[in-house]
Amino acid sequence: MCQTCGANLDYPSNFEGQTMVCSSCGLNTLLKNINPPKEAAGDAPVPIKLPPADQPSSPEPPAQPAQPAQPPLPPLPAQPAQPAQTPLPPLPAQPAQPGSSGANPMAIAGMVSGIIALLTTCCCGGLPFNIVGLVLSIIALKKIKTDPSMGGKGMAIAGLICSALSLVLCVLSFVFGFASAFLDAVK
Repeated sequence: MCQTCGANLDYPSNFEGQTMVCSSCGLNTLLKNINPPKEAAGDAPVPIKLPPADQPSSPEPPAQPAQPAQPPLPPLPAQPAQPAQTPLPPLPAQPAQPGSSGANPMAIAGMVSGIIALLTTCCCGGLPFNIVGLVLSIIALKKIKTDPSMGGKGMAIAGLICSALSLVLCVLSFVFGFASAFLDAVK
């Protein structure tokens, strides 16, 4: 039986007097037999002599029968000290610092405008979105250049590329459309 948690441990009788790790609590425990073997026929219990009732008892406890000598136990391995787990107090709310909160909002808006411009190029030329995307992306890149701690440079560049590509496709479609109309009118 574990001396720490009281769990029953199964072990061979020849391990008695040694230490082992308890499977329940994980601590080292000394193996003791809680059910001593039954006495053999020739072994009789040693009677304990009690003082007569009319005599005052002495403060000394009665003598115990001699125990067989046990080999000394090996030293227990050192257990690392585990610090007490105390909950940490909540951190005070801190106001957001300008420029440290992540991506530049103009870079995000420029990228979204550029993507919408690419998607709407075929139906309306993407004209309002590609111009807005170009302007927002250029402003975002200038702000990021002055404050390098501000993020979003990749998004601003993506917005610039998408918006410029949409504008080029829009111009090409108008040029080819007018050229096609002009050639049809000449024939």
